[in-house]
Amino acid sequence: MEIIQFAIQREIESMDFYKKASNMVKATPEPGISFWICEAGRGHKKKLEEVQTGKIVLGKIEKVPNLKISDYLVEAELKPDISYGDILRIAMKRKNGR
Repeated sequence: MEIIQFAIQREIESMDFYKKASNMVKATPEPGISFWICEAGRGHKKKLEEVQTGKIVLGKIEKVPNLKISDYLVEAELKPDISYGDILRIAMKRKNGR
């Protein structure tokens, strides 16, 4: 349950990051993409909470290989003139704990 709580907290942090980033980015390739990403985070959080309360029972989890794609991305900093691509790079690195 400690791991599930950690994952829930990470989803909350991700949603906060996307909200902050969407207020900074000047243009996105598709209107509403930041909203969609935040909604996906809310969905992940809800599923994790359902695991926590026993509404969803986890089965066998198969290991998925980490391709370490974010290891090859250039670091970016969240700033007022950030591009959409840089937001995605930051998000990928955050998801991998960097």
